[in-house]
Amino acid sequence: LQLALLRGDAACARALLDAGAEAGAALEGLLALHVAVAAAALPEDTGVSDALECVELLLEHGEAAGAPDDHGRLPLHLAAAAALEDAAGVLLAAHEAEGDASLAEALSHADREGNTPLHVAAYAPAAGVLKLLLEKVAPPAADAEGDASTHVLLRANKAGHTPLHLASIAGCDECRAALASAPGAAGAADTKDTLGRTPAECAAACPKGR
Repeated sequence: LQLALLRGDAACARALLDAGAEAGAALEGLLALHVAVAAAALPEDTGVSDALECVELLLEHGEAAGAPDDHGRLPLHLAAAAALEDAAGVLLAAHEAEGDASLAEALSHADREGNTPLHVAAYAPAAGVLKLLLEKVAPPAADAEGDASTHVLLRANKAGHTPLHLASIAGCDECRAALASAPGAAGAADTKDTLGRTPAECAAACPKGR
């Protein structure tokens, strides 16, 4: 099954699943859905043809979009890293179908480095995927103490970087603009990483201009 997914061979993958193939087995720490998403990022000349169909097929067969790999990454993290808008859209739809809680968990799920899919998309940079994610981000709501600082757009990874920091480091103006104007981003421009730098200071230090 894993080989069929790597090749983007949806017909073969379907036949194997219908015959009872175990989709839960990991390949180098990646679950089947992660493998299918990763295959979608391979160049067309590698022969991969139906990788997105494989993603949809696995979801149809009950594979969980919210299952993390050995590094704590969801399939959505991989789609963001590779700027796979179609795959990200399919995965977001799967989370939405499972309910608001599943979608919120996916958007806020952090990998071992503390990066949510928003962090990954901002740094890739993958502006198209980032905008898809931002469309699904719930407006900020203060907690019982009246603190809205835990909003997903203000969450920092282990280096103290919010998504806006990473978009600034990547030099992606489109990503920075999308993040800065998103509901819940108030105060993001003033947050500081572990080195005491704001997003603007990160942009000045890393002028990649992507």
